[in-house]
Amino acid sequence: MDAGQIKELHTQFSIRTGKLTGTYHVDDADGGYDGTLTDFTKSGACSGQFLWHDRNGTGMVRIEFRPDRDRFDGEWGDDTPLKDHIFTGRRYRPVPVS
Repeated sequence: MDAGQIKELHTQFSIRTGKLTGTYHVDDADGGYDGTLTDFTKSGACSGQFLWHDRNGTGMVRIEFRPDRDRFDGEWGDDTPLKDHIFTGRRYRPVPVS
């Protein structure tokens, strides 16, 4: 949910720097925009919080990964995540070409 609309979001997570971080792209009518996920704080075995940063400002996103790390569910907001600001995703697996 962004500006009252459901939008497609492409997110990548990385631990290359030794810390869990992320980048994302929000598809939008004007070409979309990019953002980052930083300052991860673990809150459970498969969950935690990030700070998000993009053209709309900065805020908090809470994410819970499935134990197999194939999906995640979350909520985001400005100062704290809001129940109606849903953030979900699944691992992209390309279809094999034969």
